[in-house]
Amino acid sequence: MKKEILRIENVSRKIDGITYLDNINFHLIKGEMLGLLPLDNHGKEQLIEVITKNIKQDLY
Repeated sequence: MKKEILRIENVSRKIDGITYLDNINFHLIKGEMLGLLPLDNHGKEQLIEVITKNIKQDLY
C-alpha cells in the first residue's frame, strides 16, 4: 500500500502584492521521487519555505 508522506493542496502565497504560488497541488508518496522543474525561479523559494517551515498560506 502506498504511504503518503506529504500533501500540498490549494496553496497560495502572496508577498507584497506579488503572487508567487497560486493554488498549487502535489502529493509525495514514500519511495517515489519528486523533482521540481521551474520555468524560472519565480515561486521556487516560497514553495521550499512553505514545505520546510510549514508557514501559513495566504487566503485571498
